[in-house]
Amino acid sequence: MRPPRTSARRRAAAVVLLAGYALLIFGGSSAPAPPVITSLEVPDFVLHFLEYAVLGLLASRCVLHLRLDTGLVALVVVPALLCGLYGATDEVHQMFVPARDPSLRDVAADLAGGLAGALSYRVWLLRHLSRGEGATGSPGDGEPGVRPR
Repeated sequence: MRPPRTSARRRAAAVVLLAGYALLIFGGSSAPAPPVITSLEVPDFVLHFLEYAVLGLLASRCVLHLRLDTGLVALVVVPALLCGLYGATDEVHQMFVPARDPSLRDVAADLAGGLAGALSYRVWLLRHLSRGEGATGSPGDGEPGVRPR
């Protein structure tokens, strides 16, 4: 399947959403954990998983809208690895933030979350294509009925 034809506005929106969310993660890591987060009875790695699942979904969506590729590697593996790398740099960053400490378990949760998010986006994409909708979810945009590699 060829990557969908998307407008410059949609491509820009995909990049801005991804960059904005990455900055949100960075900003959240720059301060000690707020009491709301520390009072939750949810393990930290679960929150990392969920946070990076969203990042993985946005990264996969960005790859699609930038028309880079539509294969499994491009839409799932590359975004997941980028999420793991971003998570690792975030943990290094936390070494310098008071009341924060880095954890390899968090990096693993970041990678797993990125993979889950990117895979979820690909599954969503396959469902929309099998219904005859375009790759971005709108009828007539992209190649209806063509499955990604």
